[in-house]
Amino acid sequence: MPADPSAPPAEAGSAGAHRGAPALVARARAAASDRGLLVVLAAAALLALAYAVWSWQRHRWYLTAGYDLGIFDEAAWHLSRLEAPASSLREVPSLWGDHFHPIIVLWGVARAVWPSPVALLVVQALVVAGALVPLYLFARPRIGAPAAVLLALTFGTSWGVQRAIDFDVHEVAFGPVLLFAAVLAADRRRWGWYWAATLGLLCVKEDVALIVAAVGAWLLLDGRRRAGAATLLLGIAWFAAATRWWIPELADGREFSYWSYHRFGEDLPAALGHIALHPWSPVTVALDDPVKRETLALTLVAFCVVVPWLSRMAVIAIPAIAARFLSDSEVYWGNTYHYSLMTFAALAVAAVGGLQAIDRFWAMRQQRARGPRDDDRPALDRAPDADARSAAVAVAGRPSARADGAAARARARRGPRRLRDVRAATALAAVGLVLGTASWFVVFGSHGNVGEPPLWSMARLQPPPRNVDRELLDRVVAAVPRSGSIAAPPPLQPHLTGRGQAVSVLASRLRGETLHARTADNVVLDLSGTDAFEGGPGDLLAALRAVRERLAAGDLVPVAMPGQGWVVLRDARAPGGAQRPAADAPLRGGAARSLRDAAGRWTASVRGVLAPCAVAACGPPQRQVVAAATARLRRAVERAVAVAGPGCAGLLRDASATTGETVGRLLGHAADPAAATPRLALGAALGAGMLDAVDRATVACTAGVAPPAPPPAVP
Repeated sequence: MPADPSAPPAEAGSAGAHRGAPALVARARAAASDRGLLVVLAAAALLALAYAVWSWQRHRWYLTAGYDLGIFDEAAWHLSRLEAPASSLREVPSLWGDHFHPIIVLWGVARAVWPSPVALLVVQALVVAGALVPLYLFARPRIGAPAAVLLALTFGTSWGVQRAIDFDVHEVAFGPVLLFAAVLAADRRRWGWYWAATLGLLCVKEDVALIVAAVGAWLLLDGRRRAGAATLLLGIAWFAAATRWWIPELADGREFSYWSYHRFGEDLPAALGHIALHPWSPVTVALDDPVKRETLALTLVAFCVVVPWLSRMAVIAIPAIAARFLSDSEVYWGNTYHYSLMTFAALAVAAVGGLQAIDRFWAMRQQRARGPRDDDRPALDRAPDADARSAAVAVAGRPSARADGAAARARARRGPRRLRDVRAATALAAVGLVLGTASWFVVFGSHGNVGEPPLWSMARLQPPPRNVDRELLDRVVAAVPRSGSIAAPPPLQPHLTGRGQAVSVLASRLRGETLHARTADNVVLDLSGTDAFEGGPGDLLAALRAVRERLAAGDLVPVAMPGQGWVVLRDARAPGGAQRPAADAPLRGGAARSLRDAAGRWTASVRGVLAPCAVAACGPPQRQVVAAATARLRRAVERAVAVAGPGCAGLLRDASATTGETVGRLLGHAADPAAATPRLALGAALGAGMLDAVDRATVACTAGVAPPAPPPAVP
């Protein structure tokens, strides 16, 4: 393997020449003369900026969510105050009792400096893009600068990285830079830096310890037995300690719950024993589903499929591949979220070894084609290292220019730094970059996914999707009281964390538990039921019903009605109480009575008529009944709007329009007997309570009113 020109010489006698300020100047000059490094630094800076801006824009347009930005922002907020990383969204007193990832302390530091969830997004962008530099430095002496640059770009622009950036934040973002730093330090035999990077890698997440163990296996195979054995044992011991003792201790005795490889065994030793007895079972399981095969192919194509498996470094990629495709959990099989980030990082390291093996093979083939070299070359040309060349120069008395040329020829003979030898690695790395770029569009267009690759969108100066009224949601967030617990939909959750209040989902994290919409001091939601929700139709309906019951009982009071169905509700018994806006007093008198009557009749008739339409096609009689009920409701809403305050007027108007539009669209489609899908959509709308929006708005705008007297005849 050729010597890395930026690495310190191995000879002890020359160590003193590289100490102090002169050594730093020399290193700076060497770095400045490395064009490949300058290209990678520029690419890393551009990617960091692009990923940071994209992440910030996603957050600004409410595309982030409680899972996972809200969860980690809560933990970082507590860490910035030197407290345990609790999360009310995750419903744990310490996130380290869920996953063991001490590395998130760095997010706590960042949030202490910049008190915003955006700090986490920016740090993620910086560490992911910064990983290109150690990857390049590790690859350069093995496969040459051009191929190293291409490989670094392949990783930095891969769909695995873009998926991670396009999904909130996650602790595994720290993994690639630490993995690349560890293998780089090991390659240069800088063991102090190696152990520092390895310890940081262990702190990323408990299952990353298995990748650390794989790094130890590589070192063993590479002949560095002491460091390899220590790393291998440390990785296994860390995983065992984290899953058996540390996490249960921090989770108040709850066992580690993320083992999802039950087809192989109930724990790691049992799984390894099963694989030892059935060595082909991992291959069979990894390829037994079309989604697995597709994701695996899209992952490997960026590395020309076979390149990572051509050297001993392939062992580093095995745990990352196995963690994804041997799992019982289907969420790991696809190409969404952050799950591919460490897989791409491990494959990038393995690809360095594969490209180096190809280079060596190509060099040997070229050497055979040229035939044996002339043994009458001067001693200078045959000198194997710098000291021998210096001695040859001293004996022969040749000028330094000749010595420099001979040194260049000697370096070319020793490894793949010669242009002809580098071409194979460079060509394959270029092909991988092209294939990896093409795979962006397959990944972002697969399985019904919407949107475009972030880098492609930014290249065309297109922002992330803007599907919400940002100013409206800003008003909603600003209206939430600064005391008491909060239950809110996912897009609002990361905008409410970091205020010292417990933030939770509207439903419940686990089925069967009490709904947070029933117990929270502050409830924020869209009463129309059409905005993003963290559960299915059943969860949404349960939360909406809980809110309606609390409103009808007078427990919840509307404190803000920003518009488009959104309301901020507060428990009247919360500390400090709850106060309706003066301009939005409850509706009273005939307007309230007629609105209640019309809403009740409309809900009953629509449900009675539309329920059969979810099974069979709706004919003209059903549509006439619905049209009459809708007209009656519209008149009642108009009468109520004329006397209501601005908040209730907007709420009733929005609920009526949303409900009418939904009913009209679904009825129009359901008129076709062969249209099964629209009828299913109608059934889902009924089940989710979307058609009861006016009823809920009525309760919100008339809550607190005494039971009405017998109503007069309604014209």
